Amino acid sequence: MPMKKGVLLIILGVVLLGLISCSGVSVNTDPKVRLQERVEGYIQARQAADQIALQGFYLDPHQARIGNIRYLSSEISAITFSDEDKRAQVKLKNSMQAMGFTFKDTPQTITWVWEKGDWYLVVNKNRNPFAKKNNPPESVKDAVDQKK
Repeated sequence: MPMKKGVLLIILGVVLLGLISCSGVSVNTDPKVRLQERVEGYIQARQAADQIALQGFYLDPHQARIGNIRYLSSEISAITFSDEDKRAQVKLKNSMQAMGFTFKDTPQTITWVWEKGDWYLVVNKNRNPFAKKNNPPESVKDAVDQKK
């Protein structure tokens, strides 16, 4: 009989610890404050060049890249919300090293979306700012005019 009470107490203790640990998780429910936390976490992971941590900030984790840029510091200069606060443009000022040069106060705008109950980075499909932007024609007449 004492053995059964001991096992029951251990199981009860494990269940209580599980409940306590779950209730102690402090995930901010205000999306605007949560975005600030996510951006700061992203900045820290990027400065530490932590590829695994960076993947947790992207909607598609395979898009997380460290590349050859070493980020020395970054600060948030502005945040603007759109689409009923489900999309945000975050402007950063970065100090970084690339190709043997140090660049200070380099502006960068990144897009975050509110999905799955949290903020995630999305990557612009046209990553090359010098690439020609191909806007599909809206009508046959527009297609003919584009070829001229």
